[in-house]
Amino acid sequence: MLTLYTASRIARDEVIARSIDGVFKITPQGWRWFGLFGLFLGMAVSCKINQAAVGGVVVLAAFISVAEIRLSVKDDFSRVISLAFILCLFSAVCSLAAFRIFQPMSFRAASDVFVDDEF
Repeated sequence: MLTLYTASRIARDEVIARSIDGVFKITPQGWRWFGLFGLFLGMAVSCKINQAAVGGVVVLAAFISVAEIRLSVKDDFSRVISLAFILCLFSAVCSLAAFRIFQPMSFRAASDVFVDDEF
């Protein structure tokens, strides 16, 4: 539920904005909502692997968020798309970190398994 909430906030809020000097930059809200999306997705996947499919929602939310941006030159399009891609990667890294923290047993190596000699 929190993952879908953060996706709706990504779609609704301005995550990429034009700065005073005319260059598109990622807003603090963008970092916050994409990071929280990754955190909540990692927590959800650590409990139930079926929730991994929700991860695709962040791409759709990012597209909806940047769809309303007014572009003045052709280079702005590639800049906005690359910034949205960076935010999606940031969300993926946060998701992997959260999964690693909340499901540590899935990263156990085969050498860590202790087999009792009595068996």
